[in-house]
Amino acid sequence: MTAPRSVLAASARLRRGLARVHESRAFDVVLAVALCAVTEAEVAAAGELGTFGVAVPFFTLTLAWRRRAALQVALVAAAALAVVALFAPLEFPSNAAFLAMFAVTYSAGAHLPQRQARAAIGAVLAAVAFEEVVQGGGDLLFAAIVFTVPWAIGRGVRAQREQEQAITDAVMRLERERERNAELAVAAERLRMARELHDTIAGLLNLVVVQAAVAEQCSFEQPEEASAALALVHESGRAASTDLQRMLGILRSRSNGAAVVPAPRLDTVNDLVARARAAGIDAKLTISGSRGEIPAGLDLAAYRIVQEALSNVVKHAAGARAYVHVGYGQDAVEIEISDAGGAGRAADSGGHGLI
Repeated sequence: MTAPRSVLAASARLRRGLARVHESRAFDVVLAVALCAVTEAEVAAAGELGTFGVAVPFFTLTLAWRRRAALQVALVAAAALAVVALFAPLEFPSNAAFLAMFAVTYSAGAHLPQRQARAAIGAVLAAVAFEEVVQGGGDLLFAAIVFTVPWAIGRGVRAQREQEQAITDAVMRLERERERNAELAVAAERLRMARELHDTIAGLLNLVVVQAAVAEQCSFEQPEEASAALALVHESGRAASTDLQRMLGILRSRSNGAAVVPAPRLDTVNDLVARARAAGIDAKLTISGSRGEIPAGLDLAAYRIVQEALSNVVKHAAGARAYVHVGYGQDAVEIEISDAGGAGRAADSGGHGLI
């Protein structure tokens, strides 16, 4: 299989090389000079070097500008044919002269917009018709077909080139759109993870505020409870600081987003209950039913509801007994959080909760 692949690779390189040569300005200059030299030689051999020989450079050497000024090249060639028709019989004594005119009309079709391309071929056909009127005879229809066919081929080549360019532009546009969508998806995911960490930090800071208030109230009469509350403050504060650093890392750097833990789920609600117990709430959790497949959005929303409810119990019903029940149904998840009232009111963090 190695040999065929190498042959195909060499063939592809050869095609690319030939395409670069054909599209270069040097190719057009060499083509123009070569056609002029061959045409003049054939005209001289036919004994027509007089008027026709003088006109040859006007439709051969001008091909050096056949890409950049195709309309002007066609107009100059048409004018040269018309002038020759006034002074000498317009009988092309050279095959190279035909090739030169074919190149003129082809270039007009391949390198000009629709309106200018029509003007170019119209000028050439008008010069041929003028020759027929001045000198008479000949076959105007045949001459028109002979010069129109290369022009039509040029139009087809231009249409194919424009189609290929349109496809290339569409592919590049789709690629840019894909990259843009990927960037937006990454930004949205970073924002989601930062929001999740924000919720976690808010819950930890609520515990810090509540336990600090408890420690302040019990510092003299119940030093053991105050010490336990301060220990929880220390632990929660350290966790909040760690999560805050992670959240800032997400917002500042795209590369850190992948290291963040996934969004919390309802099956980890026992961690919320344990944290509430550590804050002094007599919290109990009951679960009924069998957990099935739950949409990610619903799973996260249910977790946040339990988290916010227990946070409110800690803030507004210190020392209360709380009950958390999660019921899994066939097509629903039921959540109930209740408390029996607390001995006092803890400090309020001033948060907005689940707006």
